[in-house]
Amino acid sequence: MVSFASLSGRLLALSRTEHSVKQLGVRVLVVEDFTEWSHLLCSMLQSRQEFRVVGLISNGLQATYRAEELKPDLILLDIGLPGLNGIAVARKITQVAARSKMLFISENQDPEVVREALCSGAHGYIFKSHVASELFPAIEAVLGNGTFVSDDSMRKTLLG
Repeated sequence: MVSFASLSGRLLALSRTEHSVKQLGVRVLVVEDFTEWSHLLCSMLQSRQEFRVVGLISNGLQATYRAEELKPDLILLDIGLPGLNGIAVARKITQVAARSKMLFISENQDPEVVREALCSGAHGYIFKSHVASELFPAIEAVLGNGTFVSDDSMRKTLLG
């Protein structure tokens, strides 16, 4: 289980991260059950040449298998997925694709759910209402071995 002291340390590391995703050729797996959201995320990612969407999954059960098969650099996933919820998916992915970084993108703003998501092995959590402004900063933080959480008030709630 991830301690909140380590999460705090990862958030501090975020401010020191000078990691440029432009040099990485980042392979991304999108796990989202709502077609409109999955298309939006893919479109945003494909608007930048440094990202390549390698898979689009709408089911939690399939997500684990595809992550193991594809070993993507980054996995964007929702909490509420059919078959297996996103938190359970994240726990399984840490076992089968340990090098993949995970970033949750969800409507759920319950601090306990956010905390559980981060403790499941994810490196970030952004609210769908903040995707336009936070997706790329969150990705850069996560790929730079930091942690990103939407909203200053949520960070304060989680980390004190």
